[in-house]
Amino acid sequence: MKMENEQLTHTQLASLLPTQEELKRYLSKVKCDAVEIAIHRITTDIVAAPTSHELWCDLAFAFGRTPELQCKYFYVAHRLCPDNMKILENLASSCNLLGDYKQAMQLMEKVIVCASSDEERVDSIESKNRMQFFELSRRATPNCESWLHH
Repeated sequence: MKMENEQLTHTQLASLLPTQEELKRYLSKVKCDAVEIAIHRITTDIVAAPTSHELWCDLAFAFGRTPELQCKYFYVAHRLCPDNMKILENLASSCNLLGDYKQAMQLMEKVIVCASSDEERVDSIESKNRMQFFELSRRATPNCESWLHH
């Protein structure tokens, strides 16, 4: 995932909204009218205010069952508000879900740097440690299973 410093234009932002095909595929999986209504409202609001990182986060959360789209929209939110700890943490979590552990750890380092208090720093370090633990356990599971079967 490339972290660019240049600003996104309104046209570029509009092009990042979900396509009809992505939306149809997701909604067929979710089968929930409330989610469809929420996504429609959020995308309509984004068209009116494309640089609102909060709306892009809302869109990411609305696509919670599709990690690729969730990651994409958290990345847009991050581009719009690069020093927001919560966005960085959510993006790191999405990257980790997609198997990009290295990128997730780099983002968690940024979260720790952005912490404005000792409490936030400790919470961020704990989140990073949990992510590392789950990655290590994920890697160890096949080895343990193969050992148990011998």
